[in-house]
Amino acid sequence: MIRNLTLAGALLALLFLVACTNPLKAGQMSDSSVVNFHHQLDQAQYHDIYANASPEFQNASSEKDMTELFTAIHTKLGSVASANRTNVFVNATTRGNFVRTTYDTTFAQGKGVETFTWLLNNDQLALVGYHIESRELLVK
Repeated sequence: MIRNLTLAGALLALLFLVACTNPLKAGQMSDSSVVNFHHQLDQAQYHDIYANASPEFQNASSEKDMTELFTAIHTKLGSVASANRTNVFVNATTRGNFVRTTYDTTFAQGKGVETFTWLLNNDQLALVGYHIESRELLVK
């Protein structure tokens, strides 16, 4: 009987984790967060991007370094014209639920593949990581 209760409890906890990390919902949340990120990037609101990011993001790079990166992206590639999500990966860990999404992004002056890593906390996403691959960013 106790073994059945333990198994039932474990299954219930697993179902809770799966429900909290639904890839469809996570992808939609990321889409909304990426639209906001791109708006802030286009408006040169780099401090706001950094200030609203997770402590892990802030500990990985200084605000000065991130401002230089965001400035280079905006200067070399221009404003965002469109971003199409190509992948979503959800990972539930003991450190939290993480969502990694990849976008094919078209800018006014080039293209890039952006990868965002988010920490899901209380139906909110906080930026944990950002990576961009763009030929134009390298050669301009």
